[in-house]
Amino acid sequence: MELHSKADGLLARVEQDWSEYYAQLGALRAAIQLIPIVGPPIDTLIGTRGANITVRRLNALLEELRNQAAKLDASKIDHEYLESESFFDIVRRAFEQSQRTAAEENLRLYARILLRTAEGAAYRENAQEYLDLVSGLSMPEIRISSALYSLQRNAKFDAENALKKPDVTHTGADISQILPDMTPTLIDSYLKRIERTGLVREVVGSYAGYTGGNYYITDYFRNMMVFLALHDLVAALY
Repeated sequence: MELHSKADGLLARVEQDWSEYYAQLGALRAAIQLIPIVGPPIDTLIGTRGANITVRRLNALLEELRNQAAKLDASKIDHEYLESESFFDIVRRAFEQSQRTAAEENLRLYARILLRTAEGAAYRENAQEYLDLVSGLSMPEIRISSALYSLQRNAKFDAENALKKPDVTHTGADISQILPDMTPTLIDSYLKRIERTGLVREVVGSYAGYTGGNYYITDYFRNMMVFLALHDLVAALY
């Protein structure tokens, strides 16, 4: 597929560009090497070894792209888009994000987001935004987000009756029933972090006996899952 040749071409340039770039930073390298104990290892790590790590991670993304692309319906691919600068931009962004993590779960989501853009213009508007969002999620956060989504995907948040309908909001204790290896307190801590992404929101307001801690999934989260064509983030990663 055209996607493979384009991505492979970008990968071939990465190793060369990385090595050439760092080799030009003579003054910086000299300063790094003067740092006691950790200087020389850092110099090696972000020099030749850094290039090897980068290429290995990019290869992992390419392999995931190959696996997922093989399952696509070729008749639904916008081949003109594959020749566009817009496609180049999303490939570059996916490559940039893949260099920052060795987590296979994140790479699988990067590949899915990238490939969705090739299926039509409707999938392109938020693609780079979703790439950036996914890159900021740890695996526990992905698991918790997915668990909350599975509890609420068929429910619609209603502020007036938020705490009256059992399928509309949930607590860390509720999610712990799905993820027994994580305590409610730990899940509550992660939910506060996840809330910053816009995927979930804590119920706020004056409700009799309510002291906080109930969360609901946002329309933004629902839209992202429609984009990914997924019902379960975690299941899609294995």
